[in-house]
Amino acid sequence: MSAGRITLKQLCLLYQEHNTRSDKTICFRKCFTRIVCNAFGPKRLVELIRSQDWDNFARYLVEVRRRNKALSATYRYRLQIAFASLMKFALNRGDILRNPFAGARLPAPPVAKNRAFFVTPELYAEAMAILPPDLKVVLALARYGGLRVPSEARLVRWGDVDWKNQELFVRSPKTEYWGKFARTIPLFAELRPVLRQRRREIRQKFGKVDPAETILNRHTLAATWDRQARRAFEKHNKKPWPKLWINCRSSRVTELMALCGPNTFDFTDVAAWMGHSANVMIEHYKQESATARRRAATAILAIAKS
Repeated sequence: MSAGRITLKQLCLLYQEHNTRSDKTICFRKCFTRIVCNAFGPKRLVELIRSQDWDNFARYLVEVRRRNKALSATYRYRLQIAFASLMKFALNRGDILRNPFAGARLPAPPVAKNRAFFVTPELYAEAMAILPPDLKVVLALARYGGLRVPSEARLVRWGDVDWKNQELFVRSPKTEYWGKFARTIPLFAELRPVLRQRRREIRQKFGKVDPAETILNRHTLAATWDRQARRAFEKHNKKPWPKLWINCRSSRVTELMALCGPNTFDFTDVAAWMGHSANVMIEHYKQESATARRRAATAILAIAKS
């Protein structure tokens, strides 16, 4: 296969195996291969890809969305980013002399603020009353620990819980590629009773708690947690809130940012505990709350009267 004469499908197959970090990445790249080959043809020479094909691909994705409504805004964004990465990959391999998308404007990631939902302590308590034992721990880790579900929650072990220093060690597969394989967060007061109850259940069942064992049942598929939770809600005639686990994490971010101050902690501390940058936290996780609106209205009224 000589440089400069490689086809789009051949390049995509090479790209599928390049720097692959997980099965989910492989699955996504296979889907990307199918879509980009449908858009331009599998035998299209990579060297014939031009700058205008960037906009052509974006229009093709919109058309696919219009026909079968199968591509969300987030997925279309990921596909466009993958197309840019594919051309960069071809340039690094020497298949092309210049990147046709070098000056292309990358799309802004979609922010689904319309699906943002603050999970109140009352809603959390109602959910805890109806969920099975494993999912109670998952909900607590998401809502009051701010852990990603399922990737981070399923990896927490008993040895990661530092009761003495009130800390929790969290492994993060999502950020491992960027050198941030783990982080340490406070063992928040709301988490402690849930973990203590779980520890009692393990001791009653097995006689001891193995530090190397995960807190959650390792035989339970993490991929089914969302389905199990929704079934539990339906069984008790309750409607689950949108983006079940993500909004739990988002609610925790909102709470902690409201507590930031000179006598507590800084918002950069919150970002470190949540495992992302401050900019990402503000753009994608911080919610505007009714409590903040009421507080602002009261404060402004007090200033006006003084």
